[in-house]
Amino acid sequence: MFDFTLDQQIRAFLISVTGQSASLQAALTACAQLYSVKLLPMFTVLVYCWFNDPELRGRRYVMDALVSIAVALLVSRIAQNLLPVRLRPLQEERMGGFTEDISAGDHWSSFPSDHAALAFALTVAMFYYSRRLGAFCLAWSIFVVTLPRIFVGLHYPTDVAAGALVGVLSAIAVHAFSGSRPTLYASVQNAWHRWPGLAAAGCFAVMFTLTTMAEDARRVARVLLNAMIH
Repeated sequence: MFDFTLDQQIRAFLISVTGQSASLQAALTACAQLYSVKLLPMFTVLVYCWFNDPELRGRRYVMDALVSIAVALLVSRIAQNLLPVRLRPLQEERMGGFTEDISAGDHWSSFPSDHAALAFALTVAMFYYSRRLGAFCLAWSIFVVTLPRIFVGLHYPTDVAAGALVGVLSAIAVHAFSGSRPTLYASVQNAWHRWPGLAAAGCFAVMFTLTTMAEDARRVARVLLNAMIH
């Protein structure tokens, strides 16, 4: 069982800070709903790092970021399946929020937050490459990715904190692993130079899937699963 007391207090405080502003509510809802707002700018940073560095040093950190995100999402989903199911605040109807036009989406437990795991894994990977880019990603992760999800009732504060911890630890582990095995990075670089078109297309597909949290793929999988069951 989860203790909601601290979560209720934190979320109630955050909601009170907004002053019940209709325009701020609309902005927070947009941040929570639109992938082009909450995640696309962060993945744009990865594209910048891949192509901007003339010494190609940034490419290792981009690969670290993508692997870190994959690991963080995997760990997050395993935790959601193994831990007791935790409903979202809007499902619990325990507290008020800006949730009128936001659905709960998937039937996943809200603990830990996938969005927080993804955003903070990417953020830590960028800090290894550039403090300035890392600081930008950190600010975006807090104010655009995670806090709006608390405001609108998609997550409790502890969901976000746990997801952020998963992301941070995943990125640290991946960075340590890749640093001790430079041949893995070299192999990817060789593949990129040998098949640049195929590699770029594959990279785009991976980034698009991660940017949208594989939402389309999950919907297709649910439809196919329901069709097989019924």
